[in-house]
Amino acid sequence: MDARAASMPFIRNLASSGTYHPAPAFRHAMCSAVLCRAERETLPPLPDRKLRTQSLASLQSYLATTTTRTLSGLEAQKLWTGLYYALWMTAGPRAQNALATDLAALLVTAPAGSAPAFLRAFWSVLSSQWAAIDSHRMDKFLLLARRGFAAHLRRAMASNHHDDDNNDNNNSKMSKKRKTTAAAQSNRGEERVAEEENSQERDLVVEVLREGCFGDNVALGLRLHVLDIWVDELQREGALEQEQEREQEGGLVRRIGDVVDALRSCPVKSVRARAQESYADERLPWAPKNAGQQQEEDDEEDDEQDGDGEPADDEWGGISE
Repeated sequence: MDARAASMPFIRNLASSGTYHPAPAFRHAMCSAVLCRAERETLPPLPDRKLRTQSLASLQSYLATTTTRTLSGLEAQKLWTGLYYALWMTAGPRAQNALATDLAALLVTAPAGSAPAFLRAFWSVLSSQWAAIDSHRMDKFLLLARRGFAAHLRRAMASNHHDDDNNDNNNSKMSKKRKTTAAAQSNRGEERVAEEENSQERDLVVEVLREGCFGDNVALGLRLHVLDIWVDELQREGALEQEQEREQEGGLVRRIGDVVDALRSCPVKSVRARAQESYADERLPWAPKNAGQQQEEDDEEDDEQDGDGEPADDEWGGISE
């Protein structure tokens, strides 16, 4: 391990408790190679909530320093490998849920300059380690993937809200008669820059999701899991409602839908079937209106027809005299 990795105490605190010597746990948490199961079983448990909170705060501070420099892909991989093993060693549903939520929140708050490497490393590490996750630990990593996907949506939607705020502020300022032409031109220039930055943020999120959790090189189990949850998370984060209100043709939901649509012709049968099923979800804006209600009405009509008139061929009509 290099000296830079060893200078990240927040990973060590997340990966080991104060009653253990930190070096073995830190070595296990930060190594890039996959540890054997026997090694992983010897790792110490996660520390208490206070130390975990302090460690996450330190990690957020560390990420904040990357506003003046770009976080490299290797650094991001090391960070997420350590965080992956921190969750690996976490016992108890409540602690696992809390840590998974906190780790996913880092994806939302990561500085723009570090976001490309940091977001990609999240999916890269999760995919590369997916086959090594045993059945006893799978649930917490399924949760991490769900929380991580939702965090990507929140990051992209935050840029949409920023656009709305800019529009509202612009309308308010334009109503002031004392506003000079120079100031108006300056504001329009700032809005164009902000709009471009927000567009780049949404483009980044869609591209990361395309490659990181829907791509051909992603672990099959992770890929299928994301295909199971993507519509649920779009609804939970309010993206479906937001896009319907805006009536956007190239909005976030439709762009992610295009990624899933392409998978409906995937050569992998399980991926193709899951993509076809999820893409046809009635909650999505391109689904036929009232498709589910119409199907229920058709089923009820069929049941009523079966109950009226002559008995069906396979129904016993009693003994005739």
